[in-house]
Amino acid sequence: MQALGFAAAIVGMLSLPQLARSQDARGAWSIGGQLGENFWLTEFQLRKLGYGGEAFARYRLSRPISLSFLTGIEVLRAEDPGVANVPGYLKLTAFPASLVATWHLSPAKPFSPYVYAGAGMLFFTRSDGSGGYYPNKYIRTSFLFPVGFGVESFTSDKISLTGDLGFRIIQDNSDLIDEHWLDSYLKVQIGVVYHFGISSSVDRDGDGLTDEQERQYGTDPNNPDADGDGLKDGEEIIQYHTNPLNPDTDGDGIPDGNEVFKFKTDPKKFDTDDDGLSDGEEIMKYNTDPLRADTDSDGLTDGDEVKKYRTNPLKPDTDGDGLTDGDEVLKYHTDPLKVDTDGGGVNDATEVKRGTNPNDPKDDFIADPLKLERGMTTVLEGVIFMPGADKFGLESEGGMERLFMTLAANPDFKVQVIGYRDYAGTQQFNDALSLRRAQAVKDWLVERGIKESRISVSSNPNKPLNPLGASAEDRAKFRRMEIKVR
Repeated sequence: MQALGFAAAIVGMLSLPQLARSQDARGAWSIGGQLGENFWLTEFQLRKLGYGGEAFARYRLSRPISLSFLTGIEVLRAEDPGVANVPGYLKLTAFPASLVATWHLSPAKPFSPYVYAGAGMLFFTRSDGSGGYYPNKYIRTSFLFPVGFGVESFTSDKISLTGDLGFRIIQDNSDLIDEHWLDSYLKVQIGVVYHFGISSSVDRDGDGLTDEQERQYGTDPNNPDADGDGLKDGEEIIQYHTNPLNPDTDGDGIPDGNEVFKFKTDPKKFDTDDDGLSDGEEIMKYNTDPLRADTDSDGLTDGDEVKKYRTNPLKPDTDGDGLTDGDEVLKYHTDPLKVDTDGGGVNDATEVKRGTNPNDPKDDFIADPLKLERGMTTVLEGVIFMPGADKFGLESEGGMERLFMTLAANPDFKVQVIGYRDYAGTQQFNDALSLRRAQAVKDWLVERGIKESRISVSSNPNKPLNPLGASAEDRAKFRRMEIKVR
């Protein structure tokens, strides 16, 4: 019945709330004591329950392994009235002393099973039913091999409760009957353990900081990442010099761990590339590169584009006029948000290319533009190509300028450029050449800012308009361009 009471006590102990983590760190010292009942296994036929207790001092060699020095007192009892030359009742008062190694199966848990084994000596005296020493009062010795298993349940960082079922192997001289090689006794016991401060070199959570250092910094020695930012506390303090208690040390909106591992930004610097935008704004709001001050390489920093000029930091030419935002702001002093800064009808890039002032509307158009009407076809006068080539002659610039001015002044016009040929050379060659020349006209216009979608090209090989034997001057005119407004 007493043994059942001890078992019930152990079950009750294990049901206590688990309030703390196990003292699992190397260098931890603890002391404890256990009380319980024993059962002496001897050649005596009538075995009786005994009682006793153990005390120990324990040192943690590593997270799973500890070493203890164990001592105590055990009262072992047995009866057998029928054994000749031996008292019918025998009691051993024994004092164990042993060194025990314990393997903690779940060293980082509040509820930690363990197994143990050890070796030592048992010092004892015998007495009979009358209470006198038998056969004398001399202290005798036996080797002692303790083995067993149990559980340790932590109720705080300093206190744990234990439940233990053990087996102690001793020599066959304890009961005065030498019929077997060994005697032994079983033990069931519960106890309490007190855990002292651990070594200053212990790092329970493996974060690179000792527990003593963690106490100094205010971090949790049981949590390797106190602020949950993706960096271990040791990495924050030793390597990156960030705050282990603040997940976003520089306050830029990005956790320190993401800055280090994902975006490669500086977790201590609000604006890594010094462009006037925080790293968080660049990554989460504007999608710019937090490592490049000028993401679109237009000559303006991302911060100036967003906050000062209101341009697009991802687009080098925000207004699509053919000039980069940087050139407009820093070089030509035009508006990077307006295609035609002076409102004169010609876009900024075209004015720059042809040498007029993009800030003066008076020079946008020449006095004599090409006359174009919707639905009509007009010969592009003054545009001459080099013989057998799609290159403009030197005298063609004026004619092309007139065409450009007309299209710039009429942005709703869509035109078809039609190339014609003469009879010199093969038909196949001339047909292809006519089309290339029409394409050259289109390319010239597009380069100066006319939208490509407004211009189509074709050739008309069936209408050379030159009789056989026409002069070279006439044939040059036959190699003409016509503009049809659609």
